[in-house]
Amino acid sequence: MYVAEGITYLVSSGMPVYGLPSAFHSLGASPTFLFAICGFLVFVVVLLMEYTVTGRFLYAVGGNERASRTVGILAERYWLVAYLIGGALFGLTAVLLTARVSSGEPMLGRTLTMECIAATILGGVSITGGSGRVLGAVIAAVFLRFFRNGMDLMNVSSYLQVFLMGLIIIVAVIANQKRYSSGGSL
Repeated sequence: MYVAEGITYLVSSGMPVYGLPSAFHSLGASPTFLFAICGFLVFVVVLLMEYTVTGRFLYAVGGNERASRTVGILAERYWLVAYLIGGALFGLTAVLLTARVSSGEPMLGRTLTMECIAATILGGVSITGGSGRVLGAVIAAVFLRFFRNGMDLMNVSSYLQVFLMGLIIIVAVIANQKRYSSGGSL
């Protein structure tokens, strides 16, 4: 991740890239369009993970790779599928976010990685893999976004916001560990 980040700084000299076409900006300008895209993607991912053999195998490989190999699941194939889906969704997110702000900002979305991890853990996904639900992570992401917006509206310092998000992640990880070490499940 840091290598890719370093390359963006080198290519852009750390400066934003402006002058993107207005048609590109219109892609991210409509909240209705963005909401529709996000809703559609959540629907597709829920279908994939909850109602297909591929989704079941992804859960199996994430939960216990050795056991999944024992029953004949080609773990490498499903790791590749997971990375391809994640990369495609990351790329689409980057395009939409860049279109929304109408510039290529090297620092844009820098905190989103940790926010995604926090939303995933808060949403009930085990950090050791194998259990959790897409909708839980989506609900937690919406909650975190409202939390961040609320802090912005209350003029909470951005430094304090980062600190509070870090605390949320720590508490979520501890709760996640306790939940899954005691045999809890979703």
